[in-house]
Amino acid sequence: MFKFTVTQNSPEILAMEMNGELNTVAAQDLQEEIESLQKDMVKPMLIDVTRLNYISSTGLRIFMIIKKTANANGQTVTLKGLNDIVEKVFKMTGFDKMFEIV
Repeated sequence: MFKFTVTQNSPEILAMEMNGELNTVAAQDLQEEIESLQKDMVKPMLIDVTRLNYISSTGLRIFMIIKKTANANGQTVTLKGLNDIVEKVFKMTGFDKMFEIV
């Protein structure tokens, strides 16, 4: 099961958490939510993936869309808390070089 939560949406930052398994079904719903949040936004984004324990190729596509939209809007995207599983996938695919990771 996947859960997406906006933890802070202020003028300074948009912070969110992703928990569970970001599979193909969850990614489709998430894409709509992310697109509405990112629309015309220029503030930095912080995505906490500490409790994300699986990510499919479709889930990776969501991160690519987030980054592409952020670049077009002039905003930064920082990922926080990559666990071993997600970090391994990000490194294998080169996504670790696309994002600031803390």
